[in-house]
Amino acid sequence: RDIQVPVHFWQGEDDGIVPPNHCPHQAALVPDGTITMVPGEGHFAGFTNLPDVLDVVDACWKAAPA
Repeated sequence: RDIQVPVHFWQGEDDGIVPPNHCPHQAALVPDGTITMVPGEGHFAGFTNLPDVLDVVDACWKAAPA
């Protein structure tokens, strides 16, 4: 609840390590937390969708105060 920066979570819908409901639960605990559920991906969805992840990081940097 004290987090002051954007936090975006990625989870593969076929994640065999973390239960599918865990990522939305975690995202709900973070102020303004956002989530992308990736169909057909497993535990490493953030790595297998790196261009999408980097687009979110880039948007956050551009939106950050100078």
